[in-house]
Amino acid sequence: MDIQQILTELSLKTNQIAARLSEVTYQELEIFTQHREELVQQLLELQFKPTEDQKKQIASILSYDPEIKSRMEFFKNEAARFLERQGAIKTQQAAYQQMYIPGSLFFDNRK
Repeated sequence: MDIQQILTELSLKTNQIAARLSEVTYQELEIFTQHREELVQQLLELQFKPTEDQKKQIASILSYDPEIKSRMEFFKNEAARFLERQGAIKTQQAAYQQMYIPGSLFFDNRK
């Protein structure tokens, strides 16, 4: 792929994600970031000097980064809350579960 094809694909994918950002799933964001990383790596391997139009295109692509990052942080915080709840549930269950050894014997000493 040449530079312009890579930038066009990167721009297209970024615009598609940005248009549906409020309804995108974390799996879709993960696929998008992996694909984006591959495209960026291709650009880096080409070691090109961008023209002014290409610089504008890159700036346009990067302008969506804060929104995309915000959505990713939303999913991160949601996962953290879930893990905290799971930890709290385990702590509560441990407090109410009987701590005994199966098959143990108890002796009652009467006087």
